[in-house]
Amino acid sequence: MAPEGVTEQRGDRPFLPMVVSYLASGGSLVLGSAAQLLTFAILARWLGVHEFSVFVAITAVANIAVHLCGLGAMECLVRRVARDRAIYPQMLGHNVILTAASGAALVLLGAVVLPFFFTLSPDPVTNVAVITLMLVTNILLVRVIVLTEQIFIAHTDFASANKVVVGFAAARTVAAALACIAFGVTSVASWAVWQFLCHVLVALLCMRAIRGLGAPRYRIVREELPQGLYFSIPFILRALRQNADLLVLSLVTTAEVVASYSVARRMLESSYLSVEALNRLIYPGSARATAAGLHQALQRVRRVLAAATVISLAAAVTVFVLA
Repeated sequence: MAPEGVTEQRGDRPFLPMVVSYLASGGSLVLGSAAQLLTFAILARWLGVHEFSVFVAITAVANIAVHLCGLGAMECLVRRVARDRAIYPQMLGHNVILTAASGAALVLLGAVVLPFFFTLSPDPVTNVAVITLMLVTNILLVRVIVLTEQIFIAHTDFASANKVVVGFAAARTVAAALACIAFGVTSVASWAVWQFLCHVLVALLCMRAIRGLGAPRYRIVREELPQGLYFSIPFILRALRQNADLLVLSLVTTAEVVASYSVARRMLESSYLSVEALNRLIYPGSARATAAGLHQALQRVRRVLAAATVISLAAAVTVFVLA
C-alpha cells in the first residue's frame, strides 16, 4: 500500500508513514469535495432552481464525456512512468494528442446535440456558444488539470498531486463566490464565462508546475491504445451509471427535484473518497510490482483488498449514522 520506496520482495513498510500518506491523500480529496459542495451551494443559491438544474444536467453530460476524453491514456502514463521515468516524454505526448483529438470531437458532438435539449439563452447562436464553452471547460480543461494530478502520481510526488486537487477545488469555490456573491451572477450563461476563466487559470498553473518534468515528445504509443480503451471502459460505465439518473430526471421531472437530488447525491458520493484516497497511493507501486507478471503482486493485492474492505465498511457506517 505504500506510495513510494516499497520493496516488493517483502512488501512491508513502517506503519506510520503509510498512515500519514493515506491521511494526506484522503485529506486532500475530502477538502476538495468540501470545497466542491460549497461551490454547489453557492451556485444553487444564486442561480436559482431552474438555472441550477440546467447547469447540473449539462455538467452530468460532461462528467460522462470527460472519461472518454483521452481514451484512457492517463492510466498508461501512470503505469508506464511508474516503472520507467525515461518514457515520460513519449507518454505525455501520447496523452496530449489523444486528449486534444478526442476532446475536440466530444465538444463538437455536444455542441451539435445538446442545444436541442437545453436552453441557456433565447438566442440560438448564444445558446450554442454557451454550451460549447461549458463543454470545453468541463471536458478539455478538466482533463488537462486531472492529467497534471496523474503526472505527479506517476512520479510518486503525492504532495504535489494533493496540491492540485485542493487548489483546483478552492479555485472553483473562489470563482463561484466572486461571480455570484460579489458580482451578482444569476444565470448559467454568465457563470459559464467565470467558470471558463477559472479553469484556464488553473490549467495554465498546472502546465507550469509540470514544466520541469520534461517536454512532451509527440507520438502515439500504438501498443497502449487498446490498453487505454480497456481501462477506460469501466470508468465510462460507472460515469453513465452515476449520471444517468440526473439526465433522466432533468427530462421528466421538475427543476426543484433535479436541484435537490443533485446536491444530496453529491454529498453521498463523498463517502467513496476514502477508497479513492487508497487507490491513488497504491497504483504506481502496483504497476511496478506487476511489471514481471500479475502473480508477482498477489500478496500486495490481498493486503489492498483487506484494507479497502475495512475502509469501505467504516465509510459506509459513518455516512449511514450521519444520515
